Amino acid sequence: QRGALEEYSEQMRQALQNILQTHLDERGWAQAQLSIKEGGLGMRDPSKHAPAAYLASTQGTRAQCCGIRKSYGTKGFEQERAEGELREEVGANASLKGPTGKGGQKYLSGLIDARLRDGIEAGPGADGAYDQHLALTRQPGAGAWLTADDGRSLETDLFRTALASRLRLRLADKAARLPYSADIVDAFGNHALACACGVDRTVRHNKFRNIMWEESRMGGMDTQKEKANLLPGRRALDGSKGAAGRRPADKWWKSGEGGKGVSWDFAVTSGMRADRLKDLGKDSR
Repeated sequence: QRGALEEYSEQMRQALQNILQTHLDERGWAQAQLSIKEGGLGMRDPSKHAPAAYLASTQGTRAQCCGIRKSYGTKGFEQERAEGELREEVGANASLKGPTGKGGQKYLSGLIDARLRDGIEAGPGADGAYDQHLALTRQPGAGAWLTADDGRSLETDLFRTALASRLRLRLADKAARLPYSADIVDAFGNHALACACGVDRTVRHNKFRNIMWEESRMGGMDTQKEKANLLPGRRALDGSKGAAGRRPADKWWKSGEGGKGVSWDFAVTSGMRADRLKDLGKDSR
């Protein structure tokens, strides 16, 4: 049975690699096995988690089975073997005494995830930039797009790129310098997320603003997009009043808490910007 689960695990990895259409290294596959909340894809390795599922099932149903048959015990079960296999995944110091019944497998599988996460953070290929990347993927809502069911979908190429970016796989063979500026385009595509050249950043900002505005309107909020005249015009150099129409709000809602107006202003940036990583002593390339 263990062999069959390991074979199935390899098939899962191969299927993900086929979707990505690029090499899926050990670190990327390990990250994919983490939960979405922990920065992964939730593709748990069945061969690693089978002992946890087995133990949680037997422990969670023990009371009910004893109620049906008082002589019910551990005979015929592989508890010691399952515990031994689980120890291989979580280490000798981890406590296997978690909740029984509801939450039992979540607890035991959480031990496996924690060991896997520690191995990723300290294993081959780990560096400051990857630590920063992993921290960003764990931010609340950072993986919501993976399970969102709101009628929207990503085009195949965009979805493939987004998956590769989440697992920090290389999108190019190496970093390169932009021909029209001194900026470096890193191999992981981080620079492209916030590149200001060719108005790309402005276009992305406006698309994001429009989506948020449309969603708020669908939710019954009487919001306005790019509302003008919220601030007085700037003073000209000669002290005269400048032109009106300044727009500090990408989205404006007049019916906020206590009847006060609320403004939202969006910015397109990236926690993996080269200058940000340089400040942290890390390398994004």
